[in-house]
Amino acid sequence: MVGRAFEKADDPNWCDPERIRGRTILGFRRILLVFEGNVLSSDGPIEFTFSDGSAVCLDAGGDGEVLAMKPATWVDPFNGELTLDPEEWLRVHGRWTAFDVSREEQYRHLLGQPASVTEVERLDDGKPVGVEICVGDFAIEARTFGADDLFVSVTNVA
Repeated sequence: MVGRAFEKADDPNWCDPERIRGRTILGFRRILLVFEGNVLSSDGPIEFTFSDGSAVCLDAGGDGEVLAMKPATWVDPFNGELTLDPEEWLRVHGRWTAFDVSREEQYRHLLGQPASVTEVERLDDGKPVGVEICVGDFAIEARTFGADDLFVSVTNVA
């Protein structure tokens, strides 16, 4: 369902996908889980930065099912106050870490090109669970699949 606004327009975890239309991509960061010095998975949030200084971060929402599309850069949740001992949590579970992937093969050819959202995938109740962002001849697909993680792929659609 393209162009339909999410019912909770005041939700800080969702911004109108139209906000990125025509914005030129300056860079990408992937936020990946690191444990004992090793990246555990290639799944996780993706952050777009644009030439006008704005940013959008895509992630799985707090319920693990809904797609979060935040109009801001990713913020490390362990930089604030926590109810748990952060050192203990990180020792046991690992730490989400942002990596600049702009120069990696699947992303570098997208730099300097305008982006547009072509499709928002929604559940029957209207909640967003996926998005397709077109950049030139390529599509960046980000979906939650109800798995408490964000799965991102870049494919040539030409």
